[in-house]
Amino acid sequence: MKRITGIFFLCCMVSAPAYAVDGIAFAGGSGSDADLATVSLTWNWDKRWFTEGDWSLGGYWELSGTAWKGDGPRPEKELYGIGIAPVFRFQRNAFANSISPYAEVGVGAYQFSGKQIHGEQSMGSRFEFGTHIGLGMTFGDRQQFDVSYRIQHFSNAGITSTNPGINFNEIRIGYHF
Repeated sequence: MKRITGIFFLCCMVSAPAYAVDGIAFAGGSGSDADLATVSLTWNWDKRWFTEGDWSLGGYWELSGTAWKGDGPRPEKELYGIGIAPVFRFQRNAFANSISPYAEVGVGAYQFSGKQIHGEQSMGSRFEFGTHIGLGMTFGDRQQFDVSYRIQHFSNAGITSTNPGINFNEIRIGYHF
């Protein structure tokens, strides 16, 4: 399983449309069983769809490193993970004061250092899928600043019999180079 996951991540990275990082983001959040901190690198897609009106559909690749700290019964556990996700973003063209609101959705694959969040909570697998929906805005002269709220869900999608899943509420702050 480790070899397959490694090959998957390598293929995702090689298939990225550009090798130069377009942005960086930091997120923090909490869920019912853990708190998280995430650092992400992003690569924008060159393609945009439905550009005729004030809104358009685009996206980016997000490579994330995340740390979770379990907040349930002792012993608390820290988990570390890495993941990659394609993210689709429906965004309005910039208007007054260069503000551009958006909604986004992403689905990705993540590999974690363990599967135990705390003494009583196991994810069932170190391999998890992550999905998120978010609302946010970009602003600045070049739309270089990005602030958003995300709801993120992690689960192994039933590949093991134990699959409780975990949800997080996150605040994300990003900068586009």
